[in-house]
Amino acid sequence: MKLVLLLVTIGILSLDLVQGVKVNLVPLGNMVNCTLSVEFHSIGCIMRLGEFFDDLDKLELDDKAEVVKFSKSCETIPTCFETPQCTPKGIAPEEKKEMVKKIKNYCSGVSYIANDFEECRDKLAENKCYKDWDPFQRKFNLEKDEKKKEQMREDSCKNYFGEDNCMKTVVTETCGESDWAKLRDHFVGIGNNILSECGFSKTD
Repeated sequence: MKLVLLLVTIGILSLDLVQGVKVNLVPLGNMVNCTLSVEFHSIGCIMRLGEFFDDLDKLELDDKAEVVKFSKSCETIPTCFETPQCTPKGIAPEEKKEMVKKIKNYCSGVSYIANDFEECRDKLAENKCYKDWDPFQRKFNLEKDEKKKEQMREDSCKNYFGEDNCMKTVVTETCGESDWAKLRDHFVGIGNNILSECGFSKTD
């Protein structure tokens, strides 16, 4: 996170974080609706957020230790952004609320994998579909070409839950329909941006 620290030090930080939500940190004194002390608090939250998504980018859901460790970081990040915050000029309060919502969705999914899905996760430890599954759409979030993103969005309709949505079959057959329904419900919330035109719902 040395780059993040450098950008904060010089007063400018622009992070494309979660599925199109952009957070800009502008020079001290150039924010609105806050005192200097709250502004410093906001900078601290932004730095922790950068670390959070750096960890998310490296997270492997089939690594039990990583999942448990990441789920613990989820306990403080949303709270940090729900306390009084500065609003950088040009950033609407609704954007900040959307960012917090998305963070909670990510944390909810990872927390479910770490805790409630543990027994099923252990059964799937060597399953190729589960090991290859990436519900966080990291490639989609990093892609800048809109045509490629559109193709990825179309592909995701049939591959979001693994190739040909194999997770539905694998989890249902290995752990039961109840475990599949709970897993689906947690991760549909994470994928809402890319899945908005797929017709996925909590009843699929």
